[in-house]
Amino acid sequence: MEMNTPSIKKLFISDQKDRKNIRFNKKNMLALRERDEKRRKELEVILRKKNKFSAEDFYMIAILYQHGSGVADYRKAVSFARRSMNGGLEKAKWLFAAATDRLLMNQGRKQKFGTQYLKKDAKWSFHPVNPKTTDKERAKYNVPSLREAEAKLKRLNRH
Repeated sequence: MEMNTPSIKKLFISDQKDRKNIRFNKKNMLALRERDEKRRKELEVILRKKNKFSAEDFYMIAILYQHGSGVADYRKAVSFARRSMNGGLEKAKWLFAAATDRLLMNQGRKQKFGTQYLKKDAKWSFHPVNPKTTDKERAKYNVPSLREAEAKLKRLNRH
């Protein structure tokens, strides 16, 4: 690897740092999207050059794609989260569920697990959830029950 190519971990740390204490306004979100896009381009270089990754690498890669800007990125997030999960990383289960929901949401479909909230006119709501998914299935992916998610929604709207 080239000396100037950032590592997956550095890209991940940069991504997470960008999201700490951010004020969600139009200007900040536009700048964040630009930095996310730059990180994904750098990630693509790493993915083309390196072929051995750990479950933790796959998790960090999935996060970077989860913060993407469209269906293609969200598909990659699902794929890398699945690989991380299959590699035994427990925290990847929730990420797999969240990436799946984000992908479905951006395809105009109902989310499966209920991980995605939307904010419109200062009010939080759920993107529609497929009622066929059970809380038992959610629990397999470390996702709270729908009742717990609805309670979280109420808390979000109180603040």
